[in-house]
Amino acid sequence: MSEGYPTHRHAMLSVFQSAIDALIRRHPEASHELPAQRPPAATAAQHGPDRPARDHSLVRAVAAYFQHAGTPPSAEAPPKNVHPKLWIFVHLAYDYVRARIAGDMDRANKIRDMLTTSEIDPGWLETITSHLDYFGADGTRRAVPYVRPAMVGRHVLPLPGDDATGCRVLILGDWGTGTAAARDLLAAAMACKPDVILHLGDIYYSGTHEECERNFRLVLEPFRRLPDGGTIPVYTLAGNHDMYSGGQGYYELLGTLNPPACAQRASFFCLRGGLGWQFVALDTGLNDHVPFDVDSVVTELEPDEEDWADARIREFSGRTILLSHHQLFSRHAQIGPPASDGRLTPYNPRLLESFKRFNESGRIAAWYWGHEHALGLYEPYLGLARGRCVGHGAVPVAKDDSDALAARMQDPPKLRAESGLDRRRGLEVHGFTVLTLGAGTGVADYFEFVDGKPVQLFHESLVD
Repeated sequence: MSEGYPTHRHAMLSVFQSAIDALIRRHPEASHELPAQRPPAATAAQHGPDRPARDHSLVRAVAAYFQHAGTPPSAEAPPKNVHPKLWIFVHLAYDYVRARIAGDMDRANKIRDMLTTSEIDPGWLETITSHLDYFGADGTRRAVPYVRPAMVGRHVLPLPGDDATGCRVLILGDWGTGTAAARDLLAAAMACKPDVILHLGDIYYSGTHEECERNFRLVLEPFRRLPDGGTIPVYTLAGNHDMYSGGQGYYELLGTLNPPACAQRASFFCLRGGLGWQFVALDTGLNDHVPFDVDSVVTELEPDEEDWADARIREFSGRTILLSHHQLFSRHAQIGPPASDGRLTPYNPRLLESFKRFNESGRIAAWYWGHEHALGLYEPYLGLARGRCVGHGAVPVAKDDSDALAARMQDPPKLRAESGLDRRRGLEVHGFTVLTLGAGTGVADYFEFVDGKPVQLFHESLVD
């Protein structure tokens, strides 16, 4: 817990975490720790001015409260590193949110009275209350303002580069944390001089307006400026965390990233150039909407979006690279409920059907996804030559080298040996991917970020 920002695939918890972040920004004094218990100033500074430090007392209290994947304990007996008053506040504030969402105003008003007559600043609860607008009925997310393919038509975005210079593409996965780790990684990646930046989704915790601005756009801006006054284009997919607040922040963000000529119109897009390459980005975040049982989620594409993507692939004679937030398959994540015999399915059957349709021409060169906060370079599997999980952008997660989950799978995919990142303190190391595309040529370089320096882990051709 102390190593990073724990995240939950749960809409209510994620929005509550967003509210706590906003509370700390608006009320820097939001702590009841004794002076001797406060973390050193350097700890807070290492995450930059926009993001509350992971060791802030209130951030720590929330992380401890929800460390059991959304099953919070009672308000009694706080952990030793959490002040009792903060523990009680988190317990009551979360109960208040649940009561308001359930329409139990009697209980909500009682909790409000308890908080406002206590030693806790009444402004804290006002900040929590302001985030209730991000919830829909029964604690689910609000309706997402999804842009349907009919509104996009045959529009494709320009892929920079030409036959002489080629095109260099930076791919980041699960990067939108707003932390110093995210900034440092981006600074190192920009040394590769990309022509375009592609983000595979997830702005934490729940993609609120404030988080999309502070944790994504404002972090990117200083790094994407060009000497001639222009900016490097940036495109971002919809992850499940982007959608937990209803997607309003995400969709507003799209209109601020690029000039009109290369503006991203929807949560899916086609990026195409004259080099014989195109990217087709898919929205798998829209239908990840079962936040109370993560393992049951089998996300899928909207039928008209699948038709739109298939049309873009069929009309193009070159090679296509698919992008999504969610994985087509995995060795380390459960996809859907177990079968009657207890065996797990290592792939998403709905996305597999979409992939089979897309790959009828045999021109899918690779598929890049995130979601798992780790790097996974897979051997060919289910007809996909290069399935690549590159979600190791900026979220620290514990590394589990065991194959306990894979042992329960029927024919699990195999990882290449190069997937073994250097491990520090038992965590997945952050990293990024750079594709260099030319006319008839294409290579991918995978980097890990160790001791403040990018180290090339693996190099491969994208052309068979």
